[in-house]
This record gives sequence, C-alpha cells and structure tokens, in this order.
Amino acid sequence: ANLESKYFKFDILVEPKWFKDVVKEEASNKMFEEALKVASHVLHGYRFEDFDHIEILSQFDGKTLKVSRDGLEEFRKKKMSFKDILTGSQNG
Repeated sequence: ANLESKYFKFDILVEPKWFKDVVKEEASNKMFEEALKVASHVLHGYRFEDFDHIEILSQFDGKTLKVSRDGLEEFRKKKMSFKDILTGSQNG
C-alpha cells in the first residue's frame, strides 16, 4: 500500500448569515455540496488525475468531508448524488 496519499485539501469559510433560515447541519451539507461541485469541475477542467482523494474542511463548524477521486468523478458526472457521497465518505 502507498503510505503517502496524494490529495487536495480545500478549506472553506462561509458566513453563517447566508444560512440563517436553515438548520446548522443542512447549512453544513449545502456548503460541502457547493464546494464539492466547484472542486470537481476545477480538478476535471485542469485534468488533475494524480491524486487519491480530496478533503474539504469547513471552518464554519470544523467538519471535514473526504471523497475519493473516483467518487468525485462520479459526482461530477451526476452518477452519484451528494447524499451517496455523504453515506460513503469518511466524515469527521
């Protein structure tokens, strides 16, 4: 097994006031979903393929979303929903 994992890490900071009418967990999920959309399109657009996963860290609540490269591509192609990503990821 490769001990040195190659990954992209994205830190996001979204103002909670944007989500004042939404439950905190829903707001967190929406932030992750939007960040995942951007990350998937940027990494695909630049043809980055030499990585194992991405990590998105929310500075809003300290949660981390970790998604495999394959999962990210399936999400980008709309073959996997964000809900599928959440149930299959290693959330922290």
